[in-house]
Amino acid sequence: MRSIAEVRTDGALKMFARVDLGDVLRLGRSTGMYERLDEGISAVRDDLGTLSGMLVFDCILRRLEAEEHGMADRVGELLAANRAAGFSTYGEQFNGMHMNQTLVAVAFG
Repeated sequence: MRSIAEVRTDGALKMFARVDLGDVLRLGRSTGMYERLDEGISAVRDDLGTLSGMLVFDCILRRLEAEEHGMADRVGELLAANRAAGFSTYGEQFNGMHMNQTLVAVAFG
């Protein structure tokens, strides 16, 4: 996933992460950040049992989206309830590809 940083006056898109020639653009919409995060953490708890902690790397663009939609406190409370601590990032690297709007975590049971 790569986020749009700006739509220029000529219609060109400036992206937050590199886009290679031939990459296909698909527009997406937020589908319930809090609900997806809660489902993901619940699935991890189902596998590990009680969580003793989580190390979280959360893209700053997710934080900005949560703030824009008035759910930053709710997301923070969910992470705190599951003993999460971590860092804001500018996205994640995966097989040489930079992506943003991501949350990567290591959970400890």
